Amino acid sequence: AFLYASGLFVFACDPITGKCGNDRAIPPALSNAYEAACQAQGNCLPLGNCPNRNWNISQQNPILSAGKLAPANPVVVGQDPAKRGVDLQVGVTTFPVFVTYTYEHAETVKTCQWVGGGKGGGCGATNPDPDWGMRDSTKRECRRHTDVFPDRIAALSIRADLTDASAVWIASDLASKYPGAHVYQASWPLFPARPISVGGFNADRTSFDANYLRLPLLDPGDYLVIIAGKTFGTPFTKPRDLTYRNVAFAVSAIFDALTK
Repeated sequence: AFLYASGLFVFACDPITGKCGNDRAIPPALSNAYEAACQAQGNCLPLGNCPNRNWNISQQNPILSAGKLAPANPVVVGQDPAKRGVDLQVGVTTFPVFVTYTYEHAETVKTCQWVGGGKGGGCGATNPDPDWGMRDSTKRECRRHTDVFPDRIAALSIRADLTDASAVWIASDLASKYPGAHVYQASWPLFPARPISVGGFNADRTSFDANYLRLPLLDPGDYLVIIAGKTFGTPFTKPRDLTYRNVAFAVSAIFDALTK
């Protein structure tokens, strides 16, 4: 279960073990694990006199997309004199993990203090009593701090597949009208098998945006785009699965009429 607030998916369950509780409190044992991870980063701010860290771990779900760019009505290349094919766009975006916790903030402040036995007017008087003076003291308070960890893409594969229903239609209904009709190539591996026409990963591998131009598809029907992958995870969260499987476009064949 996830609680949705301010555009972020906030873990109501333990994002590391997957175990869920009846409230949003992080169990002490898990708090210890977070503390160890925080210390391992080398930038964990001191807890000091604050009662606890009050850990909050949040991350937005990845966004995956695929769709046809052009042409408006693609036709199998065997019937297209221009051999135009299909232009396809594929995108994957992962979002950072926000780790918020309480720490003790300490700062030095100067205060006017009585340090002797005089009865003068204090530090701000016109003729200040020497028994008063500015002294350093330490102000302490509990504050909230947020660290941001990118969840980079570790593995990614993409392909376009003719749907099973379209393959069955070619082998049955279409073949009954046009003997010899059959599926030429049902699966088209794209990434990493096929060179990207435009785009690729961004600098820190948190997004992948690529165009595949003029795919020379041979069979009419609906095509699924299938994306599979995984992120590296962060010191505070497990790797996330990247999965997408949707019909993204259709290719037509010309017979007595335009048929899909």
